[in-house]
Amino acid sequence: MAGCTSSRRTSGMRRTMIMRESVVGFVVLTALALTLRAPVPAHAARFSVELAPAQIELTLDPGTSSSQWVGVRNHAENPIDLTVFVRDFDLLADGSFEMQELGHTTYSAGTWLDFPVATMRLAPDETRIIDYNIVVPEDAESGGHYAAIVFEGVPVETEGQEDTTSVQIIGQVVGQVLITIPGPISRNLVIESLSVPTVVFGAGADTVSVRITNAGNVHLTPNGYVQTWGGLPSGSFDEEFGQFTLLPGASRDFQVKLENVPWLGRMKAKTELQFGPRIGVFDHSVETSVGYFVLSWKVILLLDIMLIGFDIALFREWRRRIAARKKAATDATEESTPDAMAEPFSPAPRETAS
Repeated sequence: MAGCTSSRRTSGMRRTMIMRESVVGFVVLTALALTLRAPVPAHAARFSVELAPAQIELTLDPGTSSSQWVGVRNHAENPIDLTVFVRDFDLLADGSFEMQELGHTTYSAGTWLDFPVATMRLAPDETRIIDYNIVVPEDAESGGHYAAIVFEGVPVETEGQEDTTSVQIIGQVVGQVLITIPGPISRNLVIESLSVPTVVFGAGADTVSVRITNAGNVHLTPNGYVQTWGGLPSGSFDEEFGQFTLLPGASRDFQVKLENVPWLGRMKAKTELQFGPRIGVFDHSVETSVGYFVLSWKVILLLDIMLIGFDIALFREWRRRIAARKKAATDATEESTPDAMAEPFSPAPRETAS
């Protein structure tokens, strides 16, 4: 069963990395703009910026360069001003970004990017293509190197109805640049922990916790899942993590809420992560499993009802026996008491001598 599940996931997780020339990218993004002209909700119109591609993955030799592009589109109903800058970044255990100054980490690539734009204004539904260069130093260390291209909105006063003005709420979108320098490469994904409560009660708060660490020297883009099965009546459940990026030395935590919990019995939980040399390619996997028990609240409720019924039956039996003892005592008392209506005893008359 696990083999079939793994094969199904592998085929479903494959996708092609977006790498096109600037002209082709312009055509693609223009077509996207024409097909996405549905009204934007008012609450989303304040900041709605899209990058394409949002992530690129390259293998570059030391001393080489590469021309790249990124397309940015304003989905909002108002014009927006953007500040554009390059940063190093960390990915935290919850999957969020933490921006760092250039050179913050040993795997920094922020200084390798020659990005020509510092500020820009986009009209509503406008798409713009930006070309930039990546220049790899001669002494670049083998392994993974990373940078983030950040497009951050700045407040813009716009004319509203009846000569009023509104100020946009700022936000930001991030494009990831993932570069691998050939050499001694170590791809090593470790499942640090898979934990489930010893006894699961199925009350809605039980979760499976998974912690994953990249112990190699290059980024990984794994995909994985949590699966449970067993119990009475037999039940199963699985949930995919979705593909994510994990930088060298970083960890990622997942909390999966258990569903389809059976009533009673022993269960097994398993997690499997698949990864490979680039996005969408999976040629390695790691997995681990753990056992636990289920005692559903439904069983506990049923046992409580049965116990209450047993207590009621026991109480009634006790009452019946008390009543029977009282009746027996009353009957015995009545049998030992003389009949008040019986004739009084009188001795026979004594004969006298003549």
